[in-house]
Amino acid sequence: MSVAKIKKIHIIGHQENKEQLLNDLYKLGVVEIFSSQTPSENEGKFKEEIKDLQQTIAQLENLINYLDGFQEKKSLLDSLFTGKLVFNNEDAENLIKKNHYQNFISNLTEKKNKIENSRNQIENNESIKESLLNWWNVSLDFSKLNLQQTGLILGIIDIEKYSFMEEELLALSQSLCLKIVNQDEKFVYFSIFFLKTIGVEINKKLKYYNVMEFNYSNIKKNIREEIEDLGKDIKNLEKVIQTSQKEIIKEINHLPEMQFFYDYLTNKLDKLQAQINLSTTEKSYVFSGWIPEKEIYKLKNIEKKYTTLYITYEDPTEEEDVPTLMDNKKSFKPFEIVTKLYSVPKYFEIDPTPFLAPFFAVTFALCLTDAGYGLFLLLVSLFALRKIKNEQNKGFLVLFSILGFLTFGLGIMAGSFFGIDFSKFTGSLAVLQEWHDKLAIIDPLKKPMLFFGLALGLGWVQLTFGFIIKWAVSIKEKDYSTTNDVSPWIVIMLSIAMLAINGLFLKEPKFQTLSLGVLGLGLLWLFIVAGKGTKNIFVRFAKGLYGLYDVISVLGDILSYARILALGLATAVIAGVANTLGGMVLGKIILPQVGVVSITIFVIILLLKIAGFLLVTLGFHALNIAINTL
Repeated sequence: MSVAKIKKIHIIGHQENKEQLLNDLYKLGVVEIFSSQTPSENEGKFKEEIKDLQQTIAQLENLINYLDGFQEKKSLLDSLFTGKLVFNNEDAENLIKKNHYQNFISNLTEKKNKIENSRNQIENNESIKESLLNWWNVSLDFSKLNLQQTGLILGIIDIEKYSFMEEELLALSQSLCLKIVNQDEKFVYFSIFFLKTIGVEINKKLKYYNVMEFNYSNIKKNIREEIEDLGKDIKNLEKVIQTSQKEIIKEINHLPEMQFFYDYLTNKLDKLQAQINLSTTEKSYVFSGWIPEKEIYKLKNIEKKYTTLYITYEDPTEEEDVPTLMDNKKSFKPFEIVTKLYSVPKYFEIDPTPFLAPFFAVTFALCLTDAGYGLFLLLVSLFALRKIKNEQNKGFLVLFSILGFLTFGLGIMAGSFFGIDFSKFTGSLAVLQEWHDKLAIIDPLKKPMLFFGLALGLGWVQLTFGFIIKWAVSIKEKDYSTTNDVSPWIVIMLSIAMLAINGLFLKEPKFQTLSLGVLGLGLLWLFIVAGKGTKNIFVRFAKGLYGLYDVISVLGDILSYARILALGLATAVIAGVANTLGGMVLGKIILPQVGVVSITIFVIILLLKIAGFLLVTLGFHALNIAINTL
């Protein structure tokens, strides 16, 4: 398997070297510490410090993300080629001594809160302003309003109910003053002045008609002046936001330092949590951890530094939650990206990367089937590898360089190079047509059935390979029940290959009879295996028939590889269409008569045609590469 071997370690040491050892292990970076016992009194000892660190880290993370939003967004290429900021030991120590991340947190938090409060206030003012606009026609100065003997209500009512309410209110008293202030599609906005002696009856009527009263108690002037003041406040608040944002943008230069402090504090937190996992006595401590077997020599070099340190090593058991470290050979390493897209295998499982790598690469190349596209992917990936600074992205580029190289090779065999029609080459270029015809042995346009057979053959190989791996693993793990379940499938897959070989090449009746016999043996074996574990003969027979139904599913899986033919044809056709459209844009080039004006016009038209040709052709080719690569 391609999962790195892991060893379980137990470390016993004297209290005096505990801090130094933890620092050494942290710098080593290959040991994962865990607690083999219930955490000791260390948990209470570091509880407050851990809590403070977690709060600071959470604040710092929040502010870094907030500050990151003010940065110019990097393009995909910029993010690809920009490496991580690296601090040397001296720079790191100086930053730690300055310890000014607390000032950064407080200053940025203050500015952030100022912006958020201003935005909330603007939203509130906008809401008040919008509600006041409905009362624009009310010209009262509320600061001079005297309501000792009278009452004033500003109300909102459904437009359908207003006439009924108006009739009943006027019936109460002729001394009240009811006036429509504003009206829209749904509501009527009205004012009503009345003597307080009839205030109770008025309120009952308003309540009956579900009138919403507008609260004007906070209005100190007239409505229009209030709206004007709110507008001024909104503008002032917007200026506050702009000023605070400019101050925040100035802090972007400190973002790398803050990211460094975030990592520094996170690592400090990890160290404290590691100490919680230490079982301690007055003079000693003990803890356990995991380490890759190939890194043990590094730990032994550290062990030599201490006279009171004892380390033991043992193999993990299947009951333990062992961390997984994928450790494939260099040729398969880039394909770990594909495996991780689905799931990292557990420690005692087989890493599928070496097995899926060839099938993934060949399938990718057959789907693209164009040597020009493969060469483009290869050259772009190699160029990016030379320029890239971000190490994390290199694996992705190595993978695409491998895929590009394989696509280039299979593309030559498929006879496609940017969709160029080599049959039109004449004269001295005719040699290219000859070489093309010799090398294009699996051209999906001229030999679709051959390409179709190749796609189905790839499907058969991949499925059969999967059965064989499962069969081998079951024998290794002594799971003979699974071995018995998988064995008939291998026989059936073998018989399918025999029938295909005889039908395509041998055409021997005896070999066909032998192939059918092997198929019958496999089907009978599958029928018996599918019904095992059931005593009832009828249920067993039914389960056996259902097991045979799975053969159709497997044949469907093989036939699904026919989609490779469809993709291969699509790539070639779209590439050819791109060139045809580009040629139509370019058109025929007719030389002009001698003359400054005519030559100038000719050059301008030629440049426009070339620009159009490049735009159409390259645009379609880029789209074709993107679609088929995805």
